[in-house]
Amino acid sequence: ADVMRWLYVTHDPKDNLNFGYNIAREVRRKLNIFYNLNKYVKTYIEANNFNPKEEKVKNLNNLHQWLYSKLEKLKKNVTEFLLNYDFFRASREIEDFIINDFSRWYVHIIRDKVKEGYKGEDKKQVLKALYNTQFEIVKMLAPFIPFVAEEMYQELFRKFEEVESVHLLPWPEYNEKL
Repeated sequence: ADVMRWLYVTHDPKDNLNFGYNIAREVRRKLNIFYNLNKYVKTYIEANNFNPKEEKVKNLNNLHQWLYSKLEKLKKNVTEFLLNYDFFRASREIEDFIINDFSRWYVHIIRDKVKEGYKGEDKKQVLKALYNTQFEIVKMLAPFIPFVAEEMYQELFRKFEEVESVHLLPWPEYNEKL
């Protein structure tokens, strides 16, 4: 069901909607990226016995500042698009951030820093950034793909968060300072 939801919400209404098994497979591939990214974060949070609620991270380096800046811009843009009933642009903005900025860029750079053998000072920063970013993404995905977002929330975030469901969480608020 969420494949069809994502197919329709990311479709620009001014264009013809192509439909078929190949189109649905492409959308499913993107949703698999979203889901696998959640599994990646979960794997390294657990492997490092990291509790995001106990860890306070200060003095972010440029890489993490960049990620948080992009995340805040995403939250602001998606919120504005949704307030203007522009679901197409909101969903495309989320998709672009997840696939390009978070998955292909940030995760690619930090992947050696989350492994068990890495002892660098920035390991906690990386794990906290992964957790926080993925948490905000799941909250933004919930209105569009509720079943996938709920499964992602239950698998990773439920044990750290007090709320039973992603759908009971408040909408992410953006911070203009970042």
